Amino acid sequence: MKIIRLILIPLIGLLLLTSNQKVIEKYYFETHPDIKYNTLKAGFYNVPQEAKMRVWWFWMNGIATKRSITQDLEAMKANGIAGAILCDNGGDYAPLGPTF
Repeated sequence: MKIIRLILIPLIGLLLLTSNQKVIEKYYFETHPDIKYNTLKAGFYNVPQEAKMRVWWFWMNGIATKRSITQDLEAMKANGIAGAILCDNGGDYAPLGPTF
């Protein structure tokens, strides 16, 4: 009985103390209740240029030809890609290409 009192009394006290605390709600994103569904939906069909996808475009040791570059750029445009970040992988696994 004494052990039950030692456990039960502090537990009840803790419950009473925590039940009086205010719950503070945090909102990390601002809500906009005035947005209309049709306007939001239209934005997905007519994506502005600044919101379109961009890609990493890796060249292996600078190996690229005018034809391969043109082919890649045309394919990107046809698939709605708005831009690319060009990176040269370098490395010793392929012959050196032209310096760009």
